[in-house]
Amino acid sequence: MNRIEKISTFLLAVAILIGVFAACKRTFKDEEFMGTAVRSAPADFSGIIIDTEPKTYLRKEAVIAPPAAPTTRTYELVDENYPGGIEFGTAAASRVAFVNEFSHDVTWFLKISGRTSGAIKEYTGTSKKIDSNIVYWDGAADGTRFFIFNEFADYTLSFLGSSISYNGLLKIANSAIKGPKKYPQFSKLLPDGSYYTYEQIDNFDLNISSTNTGLRTSYGDAADGAGKAVFFVTDTKQVDGYFSYYMKGTDNNGNNYLGGASGELLEELKGHIKESDPSKVYVNAYIYGYGRPNSALFFQAFENDFINPDDLSGPSRNAATSDMWFTIVEVNWVGWKLVSIPYSSFKPASNPLSGGGGNRIKEPKKIVGFGIELESYPNSGGTAELALDVVVISTNGVFKP
Repeated sequence: MNRIEKISTFLLAVAILIGVFAACKRTFKDEEFMGTAVRSAPADFSGIIIDTEPKTYLRKEAVIAPPAAPTTRTYELVDENYPGGIEFGTAAASRVAFVNEFSHDVTWFLKISGRTSGAIKEYTGTSKKIDSNIVYWDGAADGTRFFIFNEFADYTLSFLGSSISYNGLLKIANSAIKGPKKYPQFSKLLPDGSYYTYEQIDNFDLNISSTNTGLRTSYGDAADGAGKAVFFVTDTKQVDGYFSYYMKGTDNNGNNYLGGASGELLEELKGHIKESDPSKVYVNAYIYGYGRPNSALFFQAFENDFINPDDLSGPSRNAATSDMWFTIVEVNWVGWKLVSIPYSSFKPASNPLSGGGGNRIKEPKKIVGFGIELESYPNSGGTAELALDVVVISTNGVFKP
């Protein structure tokens, strides 16, 4: 046998040995399933392990938020002193953990549904218990609806392969809401030492807004005559709270413009934006599209070029001697969509009488006012329609509720 034949024989033997070992069945004692941890309830599954009445089946572990001491308290969610459930959002319960133990390891589903808002939050897992390491709810929601002030929420706990389920009710108090209504102004320290911030311009709940930065002044193009734009808050479609801002109009005079809204003085945001780099600033909004062509929303940011943004000294904004920067969003979709636009992409106004007379330098720290406009765009003469909710300016990142 020559050298090449010997090598071939050796490689063949190695291949046979690998095949033999690969064919051996593993018999590890703990090998009950492989891959994704999904487990159906066994025939003798009995649900949650409880010691007393069924009303104690689901408990809330309320963790006191910093800077208070890191202690915990445990409550029954259904309490004889509060028949509607436990208020979520008190000073000692800014977040909540659902805590229970089951008779077996099982795949479980927890769904929380707001009765007024329609907001949903869902959790799922495979385990024999739920604790604060698994479900630690801070009021956030899935999708494009937020939970709202003082609403009741139903929760349901169910299990894969079992007809057993548990239901209850809780009340969501003001401070429990994780969304723009809880934090009209929000700041978070990032690892690099900078801050992620957002400033809520308006969520169109006029009776609740805790800031004075809202788009309170509406106006339409009178030249459109009987078809001039209609602007009002509506409760038929919304993302956060009770209202959104509905806009619709027909461009009868062919100038594209239909109308809009802004702060009353265009000075309401003076000193609110702290960032000087336009590439780190974003304008964000939820926009509802009705599928109408030529529907567009203009965002406008007004800068005061005669203030010192660090000490806010200087005269009030003068349109003829300040800058206005704008961007256009063509709303060619159906349903809600979160749109985030970098301020660095905004374009300068050209008319010196309406915000084109400043120093032509984009300086977000000098933003003092904000506005929106509905347009028949890119083609004039059309009917434009959309709804708007939760307008936010964010820094060091897009808006992520």
